[in-house]
Amino acid sequence: MAVSVETRPTFRSGMPKPLFDLTNLGGEDVAPDGARFVMVRSPGSGAASRPLAVVQGWFEDVTRRVQAGGK
Repeated sequence: MAVSVETRPTFRSGMPKPLFDLTNLGGEDVAPDGARFVMVRSPGSGAASRPLAVVQGWFEDVTRRVQAGGK
């Protein structure tokens, strides 16, 4: 889901909208830099078997970036 956000003069958010068709997905995740997504299709969805990269420690990285003001 995506939502528009305004932070000034006060916090306001818009209406949520779907970003992706999540049909037949077995899971999803966000890269540490927040710029990419990983979406894994469930077996039988037509997707070929491929290796999956697992990113560890992303929550700590997001927390650090938020505390640093998003840098």
